[in-house]
Amino acid sequence: MLRFAFFLCALMVFCNAMPDEIDLKQELAGLQILHNECKEDCGVTDGELDEARKQGQLTDNVGKYVFCMAKKTGLLTDDNKVNKDVIKERFGKRDPQVVDNILNNCITEDTVDEKGILKIIQCIMDTYGSKKPQK
Repeated sequence: MLRFAFFLCALMVFCNAMPDEIDLKQELAGLQILHNECKEDCGVTDGELDEARKQGQLTDNVGKYVFCMAKKTGLLTDDNKVNKDVIKERFGKRDPQVVDNILNNCITEDTVDEKGILKIIQCIMDTYGSKKPQK
């Protein structure tokens, strides 16, 4: 079953790809707004999100939340297609090989649903998380 540090951690991965501290602070503030919107829209509770992060237990609400965040952060387009340009932009700044790995190994479908985005996020975490930041 899918076990992962979960989508908010993936969002932190996105943030880590940002080049400087000012961008990071702005990104985090924007993500908090999106997080609150998706939480409300999907009816997910903090407890459900905590359980998903700790135990990998996914409820329907958590899947909807992850899908909502993927759309709002631009990982998915309005018509549920994977936005490869966003992946290239976010991850390519630090390590182009990571982008190649993500595009070749994680994106197996052009259009995804709630379950498909969870698989992509897990793959991104596995791929990107294995790379140590370079100083």
